[in-house]
Amino acid sequence: MASAPPPEVAAQSRKRKLARRDWVILPMLSLLTVGAILAASEVTTRMIWVEGGEDSCRVRGLFPGQGNKPNCIARMKVAEGPWVEYRYNECGYRTAASCGPKPQGTVRVALMGASLSEGHMIPYEEAFATRTANDLSRICLRPVEFQNMGTLSCWPACVGRRLDEALALRPDAVMVAIAPYDVSQIAEARTPAASSNQQASVATGRAAVNPIDWLADAFSGSRTVLVAKHFLYEDEQTYLRLYLLQGDRIGFLRQPFSATWERRFEELDLLLGEMAEKNHAAGVPLALTAVPEHAQTILLNPHNRPPGIDPYAFNRKIAEIAAKHDIVFIDLLNDFAKAAHPNSLFYPENGHLTPEGHLTVSRVITRAFVGGEIGFSGCTLSRPSS
Repeated sequence: MASAPPPEVAAQSRKRKLARRDWVILPMLSLLTVGAILAASEVTTRMIWVEGGEDSCRVRGLFPGQGNKPNCIARMKVAEGPWVEYRYNECGYRTAASCGPKPQGTVRVALMGASLSEGHMIPYEEAFATRTANDLSRICLRPVEFQNMGTLSCWPACVGRRLDEALALRPDAVMVAIAPYDVSQIAEARTPAASSNQQASVATGRAAVNPIDWLADAFSGSRTVLVAKHFLYEDEQTYLRLYLLQGDRIGFLRQPFSATWERRFEELDLLLGEMAEKNHAAGVPLALTAVPEHAQTILLNPHNRPPGIDPYAFNRKIAEIAAKHDIVFIDLLNDFAKAAHPNSLFYPENGHLTPEGHLTVSRVITRAFVGGEIGFSGCTLSRPSS
């Protein structure tokens, strides 16, 4: 019986079995396999998570948030939302009612803000402006219309520039809806040069602030990555952990506020003060509401709150500024805190409000109008509804 070769000889024999070309072919086959899987995944996700349409109604000018084209219609869909028709009246507002002279007996509210106000990703009838107008019309037994001036990227400085346009509508009230992200963009302030720089920074994408966002930025056109983020962010704790890895972006949650955020609040204070002066001179109430961010609502549960994080800090600061200028502040946090599942109020990957989130906002604003915070003649909660 032949004896077995020594171990050194056997090892050398095994090494010789792998030819040089295999060191090239095998990795290439592995890469091709991974590429084929990713390609198949991309095709599948694009078939299921459809995006389409074109934002052909948006006016693009020196400043972000210029507005929308009059009497324009656009139909679009983002991956997480339904097909949505954006139909604008003769002033370019996402409102069914005409922006012409206010009909006798009608209450008119001019709503200003960015994509949240406009109802991004939301069918017109489910946007909080439409819901609130319908609810108030039913409760008050008179027509109530919201001239929805909200448009993509109309951050606070844009709102300030468009106030004269809002007051020209002869409204019974002007309402501004902002979010923490909007305030973080306040540096785009008041000159075309600053606005151009701001638009350029937004166009180049978000800063890579955590591993998932870094991956999403690196593969910004990948539907597979978008869908992966969607399902990953459906888990509240995972989303919160990743969200809190951000630096300046989440400064509105940290106490004390950083010097950068204090400067932003100072700029907002000046801006709102100027707006309030114009409104008071015109005899038109000015109302302000702060729409929370997804992670902010998760943090409303004390069990989810790490040290140094305060989800109420931003609203307290905004309320303080509003009170200083005799602006009515409508606080949404209590109603958002009551939500059993905060994830149901936001699209996980995109971050905008879902129809359920818009419903929550509309309920609070309706109460503010009929409960006397803003109020107008002949409308209280005690009136019968049909």
